[in-house]
Amino acid sequence: MISFKRIKSATANLKKHFSTKLRKRILVLTVVATSAILILPISPLSTVTFAYELKVDNKTIGFVSGKEVLKDAKSIVKAEMADVEIKPEFSRTIVANTSLANADDISKRIIESENILSAYGIYVDNKCVSMSIDKTFLMNALENIKSNALKNTKADIAEFDKNVEIREVLALKSEIDFDLESIINKVNQNVKVKLGFVKNVKKVIKFKTIEQKDNSLYKGINSVEVNGSNGLKIQKTVTYYIEGKKTDKKVVKTKIAKQAVDRIVKVGTKKSPNTDKNGGIYVWPLEKGASCYISSGFGYRGGKLHKGIDIIADKGTAIVAAADGKVVRSSVFSTYGYCIDIMQTDGTLTRYAHCSKLIAKVGDNVKAGALIALVGCTGHSTANHLHFEVHPNNGGPVNPCDYVKK
Repeated sequence: MISFKRIKSATANLKKHFSTKLRKRILVLTVVATSAILILPISPLSTVTFAYELKVDNKTIGFVSGKEVLKDAKSIVKAEMADVEIKPEFSRTIVANTSLANADDISKRIIESENILSAYGIYVDNKCVSMSIDKTFLMNALENIKSNALKNTKADIAEFDKNVEIREVLALKSEIDFDLESIINKVNQNVKVKLGFVKNVKKVIKFKTIEQKDNSLYKGINSVEVNGSNGLKIQKTVTYYIEGKKTDKKVVKTKIAKQAVDRIVKVGTKKSPNTDKNGGIYVWPLEKGASCYISSGFGYRGGKLHKGIDIIADKGTAIVAAADGKVVRSSVFSTYGYCIDIMQTDGTLTRYAHCSKLIAKVGDNVKAGALIALVGCTGHSTANHLHFEVHPNNGGPVNPCDYVKK
């Protein structure tokens, strides 16, 4: 007969046997399950995977497979949101594969987040230093900085030493400035104000000399058609100083008060008459081949000195320079009528009087044999002729026949 004590002992041993077995099975199942979780992400049949949960201002934005996706997303956001640095919080987790987002998705979710606002930013050399939802607020801050810098100075204007501008941006709520002093301080940390002193300066506009070829003039004849004159411009200049030190100066506006008039000179290209010295040191003063003769020589006539020689020729006969020189007179002169004086390169002055037309002008440089005028009967004269004089060293007259021969 089995005693109660034996039955109780057998029952206890049986319970112990089953408890040990159960614990072993639970342990095996746990190991298998853990292994499965670790193996699942690399299996093509997996439906869950490790990921990063992203949060911006404590709000979940999405899940990404790795930090590279986050890096790409931040680059996209930065391009859209100026220089605002987005710093999402992220933590490791396990999610379904279908929950993963790419860089474009994450960037859109960040930008469309309720924590992102359409705003305006103050940029200093392309760097955003302060933002506000009110553009006027930022403009007032910049004007405040300039006006304060002008106080108690004699400066005319105030400008920033760097490029400062206001742009439209997207910004985090936490980055928005609502305090004017805060904005001013941030700008002052990045720029300095330069004070400008305005001055109007007069500048001469020098005229240009323009030469125009003219086949109606003989070579060596330069005819001044338009006398040049200088113009005048008024430049508005600003000289800048920073903390009492001169930094730069620039012209901000130019006004033309008077236009310059270019000097126009016609340069003869026509072949000069074929003349020679014929034994003299100067060429004959009339074109070669012209019908002419000396009607009155050098010397005294009736007690009065005839200073040159008179050469009778038809009206309009070409008068040429006896030697190289510069025209010093080309105008009506006393009883000489139309008269041309040329200072020769050797210091001798030659005079050609009673002309019907003057061709060479004062200041023209002429060559020997170059056309300078036409024979006429102007001034104190009774017939068409050329009155020709020679004054060595610009002194008293001498007999021209000692210098030229027909």
